[in-house]
Amino acid sequence: EDITRTCRIIATCEYCANQSQALQDLLQEQDSKKKKEKSTIFLTDVIEKFHELISKGMTILISGIMNRLLDQGFPKMHSTFVQYYYWKIKDVEEESPYIPIMCQEIQSYINILATTTNEDNTSSSSDATSCLLLPPYYFRSFCDKFVVAFCTTYYNMCHRISKKCTGYKSEFI
Repeated sequence: EDITRTCRIIATCEYCANQSQALQDLLQEQDSKKKKEKSTIFLTDVIEKFHELISKGMTILISGIMNRLLDQGFPKMHSTFVQYYYWKIKDVEEESPYIPIMCQEIQSYINILATTTNEDNTSSSSDATSCLLLPPYYFRSFCDKFVVAFCTTYYNMCHRISKKCTGYKSEFI
């Protein structure tokens, strides 16, 4: 699947960037010993390319989950908001009908990202040689970026809907 492929590209780029940095440090150290002056060996362009690919991969992952929500959760939210006059409701329930749909989409996506794999590419959760499909630092970064994208989209949708509905705009926002 595209999510798995993207996660593997990110993990590979992280590994390559780290190895390139280590190689640069080693070559600079050896070069400095020979020349007795500061080395001119730099692999920063190569390392930056790996980081650019990681950034593009993260963008793909964020757009992937947002597209799922835009296809599944947000249309249901829109129809729910337009259908009811929320400013007339006195008791508010804990969950609106669209929330479980969105939670299910988010959870299924996160489950893929948090899958552990071992060296023979099989899924496992107890293997000592296993690792997360998306490296932990990038998983955290994904979560942070997703929250920003989700909240922005949610706020904008609520704002657009509130303009269509008559009533108190502050009830939505």
